[in-house]
Amino acid sequence: MILGLLVRYGTERYPQGTADGIDAFRRLAGGQSSELVVIDNALPAGDHGAVEPGIALRSGDNAVREFTAWDLLLAERLPHLRDDDIVVLITDALRQADADHLDAISPTALDLLSEWPTAYGHLDALPTPVVIRGLGMAQYLRSSFLALSAYALRCVLPLATVRPESLFRSPDDPMSFYDHVTPPLYRDMLADWVRGRALSSGFRYHAGRDLHERSTEDFQVKCACVVDEHLLSARLVARGFALVDLEWWTDHDVSIHHEIADPGEQLAWRARTLA
Repeated sequence: MILGLLVRYGTERYPQGTADGIDAFRRLAGGQSSELVVIDNALPAGDHGAVEPGIALRSGDNAVREFTAWDLLLAERLPHLRDDDIVVLITDALRQADADHLDAISPTALDLLSEWPTAYGHLDALPTPVVIRGLGMAQYLRSSFLALSAYALRCVLPLATVRPESLFRSPDDPMSFYDHVTPPLYRDMLADWVRGRALSSGFRYHAGRDLHERSTEDFQVKCACVVDEHLLSARLVARGFALVDLEWWTDHDVSIHHEIADPGEQLAWRARTLA
C-alpha cells in the first residue's frame, strides 16, 4: 500500500501544484495499490470533499504549514498501515525552482523503501554543516516530495518538532532567535533563505520575501518549517536510515542489496554528471 499526503493552501499561489503532485505520486506508485489524500490547510476545520474521483480532499492544520498538516493525517492513518507500506509526503510547491529531478521519479524505489531503512527524494546540502539539538546536518531531503516506509515515519514522529515558540524568544521580534537552539551561522543562513537573499551557494528561495513584505508570524513560521525540514533528515539518519537521491537511484539502477552511497557522494555524482 502506498499512501500519499499532498498539502496545499488553496490553489491561488500554485495553480498547477495539485496536478503536479498527483502526477508525481502516480509516477512513483507505478500502478500499485495506492491512495492519495489532498490536505488543504485553507479549508475550515472538518471540511472534506474530493479533488477528483478517488482523491479525497481534507482540511488540515496550518500551524507549521505542511508539517502539522501531515502530523494531523498521520495520527489518523498511520495506525492502519503496515511497517513496509510506503508514505509519500508532498507539497504543491514541488515543481518550484529547479524541478527537473522529478522526472527521475521511479517505482523501482518502492522495494528499496519497503525492505531497507531508507528515505527517498531530492537531496540538497546546507552551505555549511551544523549541529542542532545534538544532531549534525550537512545534507537533507527536500520535503516537497519525500517517500519513506510507515516504519520510518513511526521512528521520527511528530514531523513538526520545532514550532515558532521554541525557535524565537518573542512573537513580535522576527529576529529574536534563541541562541541555544540555532548556531549563529545556521541562524544567518536560515534568515537569509526565508528573506529571499542569495546563499553562499548562489541559490535563493523561490518564495523568499523580506521582512517588510511579510508578517513577523509568517516569517517565524516559515523559519520553523525550514528547520523541521532539515531536522527530519537529521533524525532519520540518526535512527539509521539512509538518504537516497532520486536521480542517483534511477541512474545507477543499483540492486537493493548493494550499499547506498553516502549522501555527499551522491551529490558529488550529481554535480559531475548532471551539471
